[in-house]
Amino acid sequence: MSNNRRLFLTDGFTDEAGSSVSHGIIFPTEEKLDETLWLDPEQAEERLRYLLKVEGGQLTPALSRIALKALTLPLFTREFQGSDVTLETEEAVNGIASENGTLLNTYLRYINDEDVDQTVLHQAINEATILQLVARSFLSTAEDNIVLLPIAHEEYFNSPKIDFTLLRRKELGRAHLIVSEQIDAFYRKDVNVNPYRIRIKPSEIALPEETFIDLAEALVAEQHPEHIAPVDGDSDRIQYSSGKLFDTIKDHFNKLPA
Repeated sequence: MSNNRRLFLTDGFTDEAGSSVSHGIIFPTEEKLDETLWLDPEQAEERLRYLLKVEGGQLTPALSRIALKALTLPLFTREFQGSDVTLETEEAVNGIASENGTLLNTYLRYINDEDVDQTVLHQAINEATILQLVARSFLSTAEDNIVLLPIAHEEYFNSPKIDFTLLRRKELGRAHLIVSEQIDAFYRKDVNVNPYRIRIKPSEIALPEETFIDLAEALVAEQHPEHIAPVDGDSDRIQYSSGKLFDTIKDHFNKLPA
């Protein structure tokens, strides 16, 4: 269906013949979704469902991006509501760690699956793991200062990875977070905005001699021991990586130009 088709708003969107038209038809792209997430996230849920359905099936960079956007919708809503944030929204934010733990567990089950692109899978695990380290802080009002929104400036939209907009709520601040072992071309060439980017290598966050898979399993066991049984050292893995991540973010904001 062409997006130029005339639409009418009654109890919902209808066309000239009075037939109901899905919001997904009107906003069929991830770019349109991102715009809605920033400007009116309370209207984004149906569009997220639509795009998840379209991208459903084989794991792709787009699917992993949209999945994280769906999980973090309460964060977009909380930032949009500001001082008028509702208890319902706060409770939804507190639930992100549990839901993202479920997503991480799903990803972990596909490791070494020949039908799944392992490069895409491991990148998805890396990004969901970083989000999980931050989402744990949402359970504590004192620590809930850093927000990761899986959405970046439109010029980076076609990256095969998920880029985060990072917000510091209490002291204010904003940056673009890149989670990758490789340095992207735009990171090297655009030196004027590099001070506002944080690049994190997963290998620098995990404990020495361990992998992000070990950390992801520890984080799942913390939230869902019924899926992955906790093992000795899990607490050390989480505390070490959480400390490294937040120290990296803190150091970045401390060095920003005045």
